[in-house]
Amino acid sequence: MADQSRDERTTVTATLERPATQVPATPMRLEAQWPGEAHAPQRKSPDERKAALATAVANWIALGMRVESQSDYQAVLVRGRRVNHVLNAILTIFTFGMWAFVWLALAVFGGEHRKIVAVDDWGNMTVTDIGKRGFS
Repeated sequence: MADQSRDERTTVTATLERPATQVPATPMRLEAQWPGEAHAPQRKSPDERKAALATAVANWIALGMRVESQSDYQAVLVRGRRVNHVLNAILTIFTFGMWAFVWLALAVFGGEHRKIVAVDDWGNMTVTDIGKRGFS
């Protein structure tokens, strides 16, 4: 029995020992590889980038936004309308201040909300919310 347990220990220690690895004499060239891809991402052509932006802008327009300005690889999209402060001031005066609560709600929650949609050299889409502008 003692011999059998000693053989098991040597077998276990033998499997835990690793042979020394050999280092190549000349340095190897390592290429960057992305998971699931055979090669690194490539830059998109200008036409592919323009098509990607056009598709994204069409999707945002379908969600109720409008285009304020657009270049080849970037667009500024807007949702909502500016708050008409002159009209709200007149309504507040004629209603003896009762319209001020509505005006306050419109000023806080209303207004224009802008987003910048851009396509980089690799075709990645970036959407930046640049906030609202309702007091101008």
